[in-house]
Amino acid sequence: NVYTTITYAAQEGARTAVASTCADCGNAPASLLAVANRVTQVLQASKIDPTAIKPSGISPTFCTAGGSCTAANGVTLCTNVELNVPSTGPQACGATVSFKYPFQFNLPFTSLSKQVVTLNAEGEMPSED
Repeated sequence: NVYTTITYAAQEGARTAVASTCADCGNAPASLLAVANRVTQVLQASKIDPTAIKPSGISPTFCTAGGSCTAANGVTLCTNVELNVPSTGPQACGATVSFKYPFQFNLPFTSLSKQVVTLNAEGEMPSED
């Protein structure tokens, strides 16, 4: 359940990143803070502590026009990322959102009890150009 929720949160963050904020304001891309807030909302809805997430150290392949990665509130947002590497088809560019979440097993009477496993979450979405 936790893995599904954090993956969904990353996908929602990526969807927020590629959606334009509004037609009256020049269709500007969503800010990093807006993306991080969307991830936080999804995590909080499932009672997962958003303050526990940490930025991931991904190294994406950027599209020819360039790209960048920035992080805030534990969320890493990479824009203008090539999504279909390697591929023989046309280049697909978009955004990725990723983070890490420490999950602690609670399995009494086993060696796994209280062990912490870091779960990686990543969502990607093609740009709406």
